Amino acid sequence: MSRTRAILADTTPCHTAFLVDDRVLNYGDSFADALLPYVGVEVLIMPVMAPFLTEVGAADFARRMRPRHVIPVHDGYAKDFFLRLRYDNYSRVFKGMNIAFHQLAEPGDGVTV
Repeated sequence: MSRTRAILADTTPCHTAFLVDDRVLNYGDSFADALLPYVGVEVLIMPVMAPFLTEVGAADFARRMRPRHVIPVHDGYAKDFFLRLRYDNYSRVFKGMNIAFHQLAEPGDGVTV
C-alpha cells in the first residue's frame, strides 16, 4: 500500500523532525520510514488531524513507533464535539497498544511525563 496521498495543495511541505533530550520526538507531518530509528521514543508529538492524514494511518504509525506517550497536535481547527469523539477513539485504540494518549483539548492543558 502506498503511503502517498493526493492533496489539494500544489506541493507537499518539507518536514523536519526534532528530537529533544532523546525522549521527545516531534516529527512534523511525516510518517516516513526514515523515522523508524526512533522506535520506542518515550514521547511522540503526533498529528491526529491534517489534510492528508487518516486516523488509521496515524494509529499505524504510532503502532510502528511504539512510544510510551502520544501528545496530539494539529487538531485546533476541529469543533469541540468532533475533537472529543476523535480523542476517545485514539485513547481506546492506543490503550490496546499500551500507549498513553494525552487528551489536551483546552488551551493551557498540559501533561507531565
